[in-house]
Amino acid sequence: MTQLGQQNCRSEKNRIFFGGNNFSRLNFYNNFTLVELLVVISIIVILVSMLLPALFAARDKSKKIQCLSNMKQIGTAVSMYITDYGDYFPGSLASNHFFSDLRGYTGITPVKSDTTQSLGAAKIYWCPSDVYRATASLNYPNAYLCMFSYGVNSTCSWDAGEPQMQKVIRLKKPSMLLYLLDTERPEGYGQGFNFNTYPFKTSSDTTRCVDFRHQNMSNALWCDMHADSIRLRNMWGTYTTYTYQ
Repeated sequence: MTQLGQQNCRSEKNRIFFGGNNFSRLNFYNNFTLVELLVVISIIVILVSMLLPALFAARDKSKKIQCLSNMKQIGTAVSMYITDYGDYFPGSLASNHFFSDLRGYTGITPVKSDTTQSLGAAKIYWCPSDVYRATASLNYPNAYLCMFSYGVNSTCSWDAGEPQMQKVIRLKKPSMLLYLLDTERPEGYGQGFNFNTYPFKTSSDTTRCVDFRHQNMSNALWCDMHADSIRLRNMWGTYTTYTYQ
């Protein structure tokens, strides 16, 4: 076959494959049936359903880490206060002395004037997993410290604490005494805790209590200012074990 004949043959084959009615690319894609499409969609749905729990878990873990970081920053401020004020703990949450005592170390005066400022001013005092506080700020836009996500051990303060627990040096085992926890309260204000708080005392009010919002765990800052996470079962009915010395 001459060179010209070979070229004409190839041209004819290309015309049939790319331009012919029976073998066009358009017809090839038109032969993709509805059943095959449904199979592909089903596979995608299965993959998404498998990946979503892992993505949600990663997001929750990130929020938990941020919350622990908040507590560590609060712990640093408390440690500086203790050093400057003769080993005394800051004042109680109920009296609002806690925030005013730490203001010089945190630079935060979390007084609420509107919801935008509330969320911004809270900074280290607001847990990113505390969705309830964000809602509470809408219901109580002028409430003082409604964005505070954590509770302070009311027995550890210079103005309301037990005499033997007002100073950190009086504690027998500060690493075994809880100082700060994730807590919840319907009104949105910060909720302190002590040995009478649920779940330490199991018969106590379950709406003003420790909040296990991090994959069924509560973040905790201890009196030696180390932070970790603790499960409900480890607090259940312990009463004074981790709350009083």
